[in-house]
Amino acid sequence: MNKLGWIEHDTINLFEEQAGRNGDHEKRAALVCLMTAGFAASSSAVVVRSTAHGWFWLPPLKCWQPWAKAALENQLKKLPAVVRWSGRIFR
Repeated sequence: MNKLGWIEHDTINLFEEQAGRNGDHEKRAALVCLMTAGFAASSSAVVVRSTAHGWFWLPPLKCWQPWAKAALENQLKKLPAVVRWSGRIFR
């Protein structure tokens, strides 16, 4: 949340309440979509494209665990049809 500049306590409390195992799935999914949009708007998202499936937007690499970074790098090596966006996201 802080990486997006979202510091309002109500927002943080709502996310923490809904992101846990007992949170409502639909609300949790909406919050994750909102965070993804925030990363996209801040031009810090990782964007991967598959020619078969389109664009996939992910949080910035600084938010990833090492195993997730390794998994993405392995997939990029195996699947030539999957590429990582390297330009500006928005102009």
